[in-house]
Amino acid sequence: MVAKIRQSATESPNPKPEVGEIDTSAPFQSVKDAVSLFGEGAFSGEKPMIKKAKPYSAEVVVLFVLVCVLYHNHVTLRVAWCCINIV
Repeated sequence: MVAKIRQSATESPNPKPEVGEIDTSAPFQSVKDAVSLFGEGAFSGEKPMIKKAKPYSAEVVVLFVLVCVLYHNHVTLRVAWCCINIV
């Protein structure tokens, strides 16, 4: 069963989301109907294949670390500036 949340602004002047709506449509008549809707992988029991990410080059890692350090310095300076202005 599928629950859907629906918000209806036209039914009442004070729109509130309804608690839930139960899917009362007819059940699948066959496995073929279900497979056509959800796909074969949903019923095969196989785990989805996860691709391994390519390793980053050393240049990309160094650039990322540099950006993190610069951002950290930026935030630190902003916090220090705020503390100076408060006192």
